[in-house]
Amino acid sequence: MTKRTSLAGQDEQSVLANPIELSVAGVLAAQDIMTRRLDSADTLPLKVVPQTFASALSYQKAYEIHLLLLLVRDQYIVMRKNLDNALSPFTQWIYKAHNVSAPGR
Repeated sequence: MTKRTSLAGQDEQSVLANPIELSVAGVLAAQDIMTRRLDSADTLPLKVVPQTFASALSYQKAYEIHLLLLLVRDQYIVMRKNLDNALSPFTQWIYKAHNVSAPGR
């Protein structure tokens, strides 16, 4: 957050933090701060609403892709286990055949 200086030369937090100790300059500074906040409140929805809709749309697109990736991942895990179960006896046979035919054994 950037600190904005008011008419009294104080930042917003220090002016608004001590409302009891406000002098005339402090009251003018607080009024200036509140006026700026109210003026910027009119344009805030114009900035926030398009960003909100864009975020919601990108979330919807990303969520569909996320679900598809989960399905692909689950199917890959099942396929990998089936492939391992199918190839395990063959790989054991290859290792045994290699050990039997290895010279010097």
